[in-house]
Amino acid sequence: GALPKDSRGDCVLPHQHRMRMIEADKEGMSMRIVNCRAVYHTQKVCDRCTEPIWDRVFYHCSHDCDVDFCAGCHEELQGVLDEFFAGSSKSSSSSSRVGEGD
Repeated sequence: GALPKDSRGDCVLPHQHRMRMIEADKEGMSMRIVNCRAVYHTQKVCDRCTEPIWDRVFYHCSHDCDVDFCAGCHEELQGVLDEFFAGSSKSSSSSSRVGEGD
């Protein structure tokens, strides 16, 4: 297919900018213990699973677009995209790419 798909079969479109890892504790976000687990008040919602982001580590657009991913979604999406682009480069290595040699 023309677009990469995740484990659910949904098409995945990469965000146009790199995602930057954010560590909530180093950003001064408040933390509390809930059911023996550290929970951070990030005020962020994952743009993939739409769940509130409570973990210490999450990902935010490096150009400050309003795009955030929880660590689990970021890891899955990155794996899907890495696999997709690795497969694309193998199949296109024998053929000429658009714009090369122009």
